[in-house]
Amino acid sequence: MEDADKEIKVEKKICSFFKTKLAVIDRYLSITEKMEKSVRNKNGDKLALFLSERRKCIKEIEKIDPLIKLNMDMLNKVSDRLKRLIDDDFVKIREIMKKISCLDDGLTVMVKEETMTIKSELLSMKGARKVTRGYTMEKNYSPRFLDTVR
Repeated sequence: MEDADKEIKVEKKICSFFKTKLAVIDRYLSITEKMEKSVRNKNGDKLALFLSERRKCIKEIEKIDPLIKLNMDMLNKVSDRLKRLIDDDFVKIREIMKKISCLDDGLTVMVKEETMTIKSELLSMKGARKVTRGYTMEKNYSPRFLDTVR
């Protein structure tokens, strides 16, 4: 009976790791979607916050992955029902990661375009400043008159 209880504990443990990882990856997707919406609306105020939240998710995943790998050898001992659940979680994780990848690619393109727009605006402002500086610049030489008193 102890072996059966031990196997059930292992199954629950493995299943909880995958469910936790799935939840964290789902949260990562949600944050990425918020980032995409923020960039699309040209509202970059919260980008640093979103990036920080994504880093937290990555750290959580990095903590979960070794636990899953540590228990992978026990997957041979789990029931077929649990194997199907784990396979379903794998498929869901893979689908979410594909969505995240597409969103990240789109975000990269949007941010690069926005960066180029800002650079061109700054360059045009720099040119305008040079033109106005030419008109307002004080002369560094003193005027010379033909009729000077000696």
